[in-house]
Parts: sequence; C-alpha cells; structure tokens
Amino acid sequence: MKRGLLLLISLALIVLARLWNHDQISVGQETYFVDADCYSRMTRVAAVVAHPGTILRHHDFENWPIGTTPHTTAPLDYLIASVAGITGNIDFAGAITPILLALASGLILWKWVRRFRFVTQIAVLLTFAVSPILVHGTVLGRPDHQALLILLLTAAFATEWEMNPKPPTESSSIPIWNGLAWGLALWTSLFEPAILLAATVLLGIAAHRRSWFNRPRAIAAITMGLVLLLALFIEHWHVGPLPTGPLFERWSRSIGELAPMGWFSKTYLSWFGLALLALPFAFIRARSRVAFQWGGLLLLTFLLCTTAARWGYFMGIAVIFALPFLLEKWRASWVAVLFFLGFWPVASEWDSRLWPLQSEQERLAEQAEDTRELRQICRFIDDGGGVIAPWWLSPEIAYWSGAKCVAGSSHQSLPGNEDVANFYLSRFPEKAREIALRRQVRWVVAYEPSRVLSTASGLVDIPAANDALGVTIYNSPRKAPAFLRLEKETQFFRLYRVVAEP
Repeated sequence: MKRGLLLLISLALIVLARLWNHDQISVGQETYFVDADCYSRMTRVAAVVAHPGTILRHHDFENWPIGTTPHTTAPLDYLIASVAGITGNIDFAGAITPILLALASGLILWKWVRRFRFVTQIAVLLTFAVSPILVHGTVLGRPDHQALLILLLTAAFATEWEMNPKPPTESSSIPIWNGLAWGLALWTSLFEPAILLAATVLLGIAAHRRSWFNRPRAIAAITMGLVLLLALFIEHWHVGPLPTGPLFERWSRSIGELAPMGWFSKTYLSWFGLALLALPFAFIRARSRVAFQWGGLLLLTFLLCTTAARWGYFMGIAVIFALPFLLEKWRASWVAVLFFLGFWPVASEWDSRLWPLQSEQERLAEQAEDTRELRQICRFIDDGGGVIAPWWLSPEIAYWSGAKCVAGSSHQSLPGNEDVANFYLSRFPEKAREIALRRQVRWVVAYEPSRVLSTASGLVDIPAANDALGVTIYNSPRKAPAFLRLEKETQFFRLYRVVAEP
C-alpha cells in the first residue's frame, strides 16, 4: 500500500516539477520550446509527420544552401511523431514528450529501488523528481535527445545492477532489456552513451572479473549488436571529423552546455544537495566490488562535468544509483534526517526559479515578447530562398516559416554562422551583398544590434564597428543598402527582402 502511494506521489512530483515553466512554453494558443536545438528537432519531426518513413540524414534548413550531415538520429523523431499522432498537435507533442520520458524513467526507478528500505526509496525517487539538472533535461517544451538518453541510461543502469554481482537466471529477460537499453542509447547518440558503456564494462570487469563473462552478458551484447545493426541500416552512419579549430572554440564558449563546470562549483550542490559530499565516504566505507563499480562511474561523470556542463544529466543518473550506498550502509536515523535537510541547496535553487528577481522577470518577459514577434515575422517569410538571421534565432525561423537558414545551432552549421556574422559586421555593402548572393538568400532579419554584433564579433574575432551593417539595418532602415528592401518592421525586428538587382 505505501509503495503504491509512494509511486503516485513520485509521479505527481515528477510532472509538477517539469511544469514549472509552463507559462513560458504555453502562451495563449501557441506553444514555444526551451532553446534553439528544440526547434531543430521539431523541424525534423514535422518532416516525419508530413512524410512518414522519412529518415533525415541531411539538413537543408541550416547552413543553406550546402546543408549539414547531422548526428541527430530517428528514434526521438518518431517517438514525438507518434505522440503527435495521438494528440493531433505536433507542438503539444513536442512539449510533453520529455515529461512522458521522465515518467517512464520514474517507473523504472520505482521498480529498481524496491529492494532497499523505504527511506532509500523515498530519497532516490525524490532526487530524480526534483533535481534541477534532471528536471532541465526533461522539462516541458524541451524535446531534445537528452530526455530520451535519461530514460535509456536509467534503464541500462537498472539492468546493470540486476546483472551484478550475481547474474540473472537463464529464463530472465533482464539481459535482453539491458542490450535494448544500451543499443537504443547508442542509436540516439554515439557520444555520451559510448563513453558510459565503455566505463561500465571496464569497471564491471575490474570489479567482477571472475563472474563478468557469462551467458546473460552474451545475450545482452548480442541484443545490443542487433539494435546497432538496425541503426546502421536505417541511419547510414558516417564518421566525420571531430569539431576543432579556432572557429569552433570561439563558438563553443557561447554555448552553456559546453562550458566547464570546474571542480568546486556550488552548482553541484544545487543539483543534488549536500548528500553529494557524503557519497565518496559512503563508497570508501562500503569496501565492496559493487561500490567500486558504481563509485567509479560517479567519479567519471563528475570529472566529465568539470569539462562540460552537458555531462550533468548523466552525473545525475550516477548520483541516483549511488544513493543506496549512503543510505543503506549508514542506517542510523540521523543519516536519513541529514539527507533530507541537505536538500536545502536544491530548495534554494527552486526558490530562485519559481520566484525570480524582478530583473530576471523583466528579462524573461522581454525574451518572450521577442519570440512572439519573431513568430509573427515568420508569417511573411516564404521558403523560396535562404534566410540570414542570428544563429540562435535561425532554428525557430526554419520551423515556423519552412524556410532555409544560413545559420544554425549545431556545430555543423559553423560555416553558415561565420558568413552570417561577417554579413552583420560588414561595413561595405558589396561584401554583404556577395555573401547574400553566394548563400542564395532571399530574406534578412535584423535584430537588436548590441547582442547580434557582440555575438558575431566573438565568433569571427573581428571588432564590431558603429557603422556595421547590423547596426544600420536595425536602427536606420532608410539607410539600408540598395539590395535590401524593408518588408516588415516590429518593435524588435526588421525583415528585409534581398533584391537581386537593386
């Protein structure tokens, strides 16, 4: 009875925590998404909904007219498209799919954690439900691949726990589920899951070298291999060069998820609470092979977090599976009390999100108004040619208008981002016109120049001048070059049509 009540409360808390930004996502009759990558994903989903069976191996809506060969894969596209088929609304499907994935993850954890005492069950499910980093990965309006990876890696780790140190019986389906979880995670992304799988295998062999190689492991490996063969057949995977060079380095500094976390950031505590500080001592005290395996995984994800914040989602999963070592080994009541009191940093983070400062409220309100105006501008853009717009606005424009954008939010779009930056920074109309013609551009979007020019300058390492084109076409439309004709003007945007022969 109490476990059923715990499940209902946990699922309710999972949903409520991920609806905290509902007023930013659902505005009137319109649905918006959290960031630019989400709009790129939804452009893929729209193509799948329009033409079922489509596998997008090339993006023509970014880095126009060359396009990109993305690392994005089909599973999440078709999952969202399936939800859209049920709900009848593609935007609504994209907004709620992350929450559905979080609910599925919560069910897996509820089933896995039942082997522990009730206070441990509460701690694990509470941490998953309200950890700010895990909430961010599955929040309303964020249809990105991390949400699916959180589910798949939760399933993979839960089944890994079942397979060590004592292998399941030959009649168990656990190895098949393990292989499916790892295989689908690798299909979704060959980056983070590949590193975590390699670490899991190496740590598992080191901890259980005498029992690791067995029939259930072979079944899991075969199942995973079959999933990857299917993925290879469907996706036609290619191996491209790793993103490097000064342009990528400058661009990556503007991406929050790629920023290093550092070793002693207070953010870790705001994600997981003060219990995080006690986990290393819990693993040392445990002195078991299982503790070595899961402690090593937590340490790895922490080290990866210090290099890039995007690893926070996976560190969150590692923390979830590490908590039993703290709460099961130290069974004194005061340990449980301290655990829940240690949630104070998490509560403080939620306080700042739910009741932001006045300055933050004003920033969010202005950002929301910007986005609504951009959506209105998109109604005047047709898909007969390319669009020059700031790179972080380009995915929205591509999704709402159906047009092709020169810039994009992926690193594969960097050549287009570079051309767009040079266009806005240009002081000579002839150079800007050459970029527009070479990129087959029909439309140019002008946005608040201080942000456009500072971002463009940081990307291409060129100082922004007061007479740069990005300033002129926003502040003085009448002084715009002859090849640009003003078509629409709002408070925050100017839309120009490119005239081939002025």
